[in-house]
Amino acid sequence: MSKSLYIGLMSGTSIDAMDGILASFDDARPKLLASSSRKWTDKEREILNRLSSPDPCDPDLVYKSALDISKAELEVVQDLLEKTGIKPHEVTAIGAHGQTVRHRPELGYTVQLSSPSYLAVKSGIDVIAHFREADLANGGEGAPLTPAFHSYLMGSSSEPRYVLNLGGIANLTVMGAGGIVLEGYDTGPSNTLLDLASRTFLNTPYDKDAKTALKGRVNTIWLGRLLDNPYFKKDPPKSTGRELFNRTYVEEIFREVSAKPELIPDLMATLCEFTVVSICDALENSMRRQTLAGGTLITCGGGASNPLIRQGLCENCADMGVEVRDCSEFGVDPQLLEPLCFAWMAKLFVEGRRLPLGGASKAPSDTIAGSLSPAPGGWFETLRGARSSSMEDLQP
Repeated sequence: MSKSLYIGLMSGTSIDAMDGILASFDDARPKLLASSSRKWTDKEREILNRLSSPDPCDPDLVYKSALDISKAELEVVQDLLEKTGIKPHEVTAIGAHGQTVRHRPELGYTVQLSSPSYLAVKSGIDVIAHFREADLANGGEGAPLTPAFHSYLMGSSSEPRYVLNLGGIANLTVMGAGGIVLEGYDTGPSNTLLDLASRTFLNTPYDKDAKTALKGRVNTIWLGRLLDNPYFKKDPPKSTGRELFNRTYVEEIFREVSAKPELIPDLMATLCEFTVVSICDALENSMRRQTLAGGTLITCGGGASNPLIRQGLCENCADMGVEVRDCSEFGVDPQLLEPLCFAWMAKLFVEGRRLPLGGASKAPSDTIAGSLSPAPGGWFETLRGARSSSMEDLQP
């Protein structure tokens, strides 16, 4: 068994697909060996969106969906192995994030839906999952977890750097010289309200290339309403999700648009501007709090390809002396950064190392992130010299 081969799996809050990578961590930087993506079907996406809403859910639907998520994870794992010719016993572990359907740090819990034991048994590879719970139990927010990986991969000794992940929710990592993580937090929505508006008014999963938004004009009254929430005034560390930024949040505006469909392009343009303004306000406040000047904002995630959001970020960041660059310029596909991150986190778990969140967590100390679901003949059984047991063996 190689000590360096890991698989990472991730489905974000945009609920687009289950993305996966297989990487080697032999060198100073991870080497991507293969990637795979399994799109959610319309029916699966509809169910996962329903489970992510604040409404009560049927427990049968919840647990059946957990199994279905891991069946999709298994498809991705099998595709990665087939593409590379690597055998299951050659992979140390899978870092499987699952699908976030609830994130309620104020109530002390977070839910990333999956069935890690199913994935471990069926793939023959040990699975590390439930990465958020330890930080949450230790007094943190449980999100975002990626700042440590951003520092490892994209920190700089010569300038401040800021990594912006534009998923369903946008999160920002703020790094000082040497890649030290000073802050890491969710700034607010990125794609989640845009995608909701697309499903509602355009009958499409998202507004591809911002085609509809580019035809509209920003409604400053709507924008003021959207920005008028206490979350944006809170100092980090902080995290949020679709528990706050959901249909209820935009219900009044949606009613106006339903009565006047000609306003749909204005709605899409305004939601893009909402994402841009909330991010840039957050970045400016972080720079002020940490007395930082200039630097580079590195974008990743699906929202990074939205031309209207990118234009807005470039214009606003230029005023702050910050250059906007895509994470592909640093050798990582913007869509694959997060699954690569969870492969790296699985490696930390296997090595017994804590996840160094630094200023991205309000917890008093770092913790080992994740929990293990062993596979028959996997890394853990090999390490422990596992053997079959009779009932006599188990007597005290």
